Amino acid sequence: MKKYFSIFKNMNVTDWILALLVIALVAYVVNLIFPPNGWMIGIVASLLLLFIAKYRRDQLIKDK
Repeated sequence: MKKYFSIFKNMNVTDWILALLVIALVAYVVNLIFPPNGWMIGIVASLLLLFIAKYRRDQLIKDK
């Protein structure tokens, strides 16, 4: 369980704000393409993309 919560470490307020903005933007854009339930697909897709980006950022920080 500790492994899953480690994704939240090394995040500050700016990271959280940017993550929320990305989720909202992707959900909105996908909803424009696939109405009326595109927002659900957008949220899932944005969370996946944010997870990948955070994982790669953590790997770059760890390799320094």
